[in-house]
Amino acid sequence: ALTPLHKSAIYSRKEAIVTLLELGASPNVYDEKTLTPLYHSILNKQIESNVDSSYCCLLLLQDHSIVDCHDDSLSTELHQACRLGLVQHVEHLLFYRADMNAMNIGGNTPLHICAATNQEACARVLLFRGADTNIVNKSNQTPYELAL
Repeated sequence: ALTPLHKSAIYSRKEAIVTLLELGASPNVYDEKTLTPLYHSILNKQIESNVDSSYCCLLLLQDHSIVDCHDDSLSTELHQACRLGLVQHVEHLLFYRADMNAMNIGGNTPLHICAATNQEACARVLLFRGADTNIVNKSNQTPYELAL
């Protein structure tokens, strides 16, 4: 079941997140899919509330949310932020030490995801921060080869 913090993260309710955290809600409670509120704040962002979503992500990170939580396909928050082109989320996650070379079930890193989904701005951030460009996925492709 989803906690109030999960629901607030899903709908980018900044004030609710602040209040819940101040009252002692843990940002590290898992839902039935073992996903955290942080994961949901990225996965369920709405286009019109991208700024709110980014701020909610930051609030959860500042309150010591677990980073590098993954779904059934081993995709982390950073994989999802890259897939969705959420540059500010990527910046926040990297600042809080998300693993920029984490591999999902297909062996794809966040940089592979950027290449596959044509998310150039997110790829630039990862490259600037030192993402490994030589990791090959299970199809034996580097991010560069995947982008071609």
